[in-house]
Amino acid sequence: MLSSLRRKTPFERRDKSLVVPRDVFPVLESGGVPTLREALPRLSTELDRARRHSRPLSIVVFGLDPVATDVGHARFKSESDGQTPTALFPLLSALLAPSLREALRQTDIVSYTTREAQSLVALPETTADGARRMIGRLLQLSPIQVLCPLRIGLAAFPDDGWTLEDVIVRAEEEWARSGPIQLDAGRGDEQ
Repeated sequence: MLSSLRRKTPFERRDKSLVVPRDVFPVLESGGVPTLREALPRLSTELDRARRHSRPLSIVVFGLDPVATDVGHARFKSESDGQTPTALFPLLSALLAPSLREALRQTDIVSYTTREAQSLVALPETTADGARRMIGRLLQLSPIQVLCPLRIGLAAFPDDGWTLEDVIVRAEEEWARSGPIQLDAGRGDEQ
């Protein structure tokens, strides 16, 4: 996720042929959810407040599992074959951040990145255990269940890092190590 904040090379900036115009797929609109770059000042302020008052702060990274999702698997396979990737995976990924924003508290900070197709959620005043309970509740909501299988990574301040970058990197590492979360259609429980 932090890699999306790095400056793009001239080659990356020039290749506009792969960019889908926004009017073709209106669902790609962010639904009022800021990008990670736009949310960084608010995230930094919230971490400074947590540090100053010795309060907890949890960061959770959500993303569709590209390997477990047939659509994602086809996308990555076709990219390696040099074929045109399917547009369904980015569309489903674009639905994740607005769905999370609707389900969470007003004080929670939701942002997204298009490069990694991930959503980052900062949970002020929430310990890692509280964040796990929140994740369990989110996984029972229909809009989130539709997007499963998901991968989820969790990190908490100050246990997993003292700076915002440390905590986000730790959550991303956890996301990369985690397996896809599948839900039992009858009960809504993790398998």
